[in-house]
Amino acid sequence: MRALLLLTLLLPSTVLALEPQQAVGVQLQRLVVGVLDVGYWRDLGAVSVGGLAAIGSGENDDSTVESTIMGLGAQGLWHLWGSALRGVHLGAEARWEKRDDHRPEQISFDNTAMQQVTLPAQRHTSYGVHIGALAGARWSWSAGLWVQAQVGVRQLWTSNTLQCCQQPDQTTSTSAIRPMSSVTAGWAF
Repeated sequence: MRALLLLTLLLPSTVLALEPQQAVGVQLQRLVVGVLDVGYWRDLGAVSVGGLAAIGSGENDDSTVESTIMGLGAQGLWHLWGSALRGVHLGAEARWEKRDDHRPEQISFDNTAMQQVTLPAQRHTSYGVHIGALAGARWSWSAGLWVQAQVGVRQLWTSNTLQCCQQPDQTTSTSAIRPMSSVTAGWAF
C-alpha cells in the first residue's frame, strides 16, 4: 500500500518533468526573404516569455545594393486554452530592428532605352520599433516539432536616414498602426 501511495505522489511530478518547458523556432516568411528570425520561449505555466533575434541580408531588387538587417525583441504569451505546445494564446510583442541598404560605389550602366545612367554611392539606414498585441495558436507533435500562427496589430515607429550625393543627411520619421502576422516552426525540449 505504501508503494502505491508513493508511486501516486511521484508519478505526476515525473510526468510534468517530461513536458517540454522550452521551445526554439524560426519565422518562415522572413526566412524566405533572407532573414533568419529566431525565437526562444520559456514556458512558465499559464504564460510563456520569449526572446526574438533577426539577422540577414534582406530582399532587395537592386543587385548593386548590399542590405543587412538585425533586430531584437521579446514576446509574452498568455495561454487561453490548452498548453504552451498545443493551444490558443493572446500575447504582446516588442521589437527593435535596423536595416542598412548600402551601395558602396558609384555605378554606371545603359538602361533599356540605351541611355547612360549613373547611380551614386549611397546609404539608407532605417530604425524601427514596434509594440503590438497578437493572438495565435500552436500545434505540436510527439517528437517535439511544432508550428505556430499569429496575427495582430502593432504601433510602429520608424526613422529613415539617407546619405547620398555629398549632401547633408536626409532624415524622416513616421508612426503608424500596422497589421502583423507570422508563421513559425520549431522544436520543443
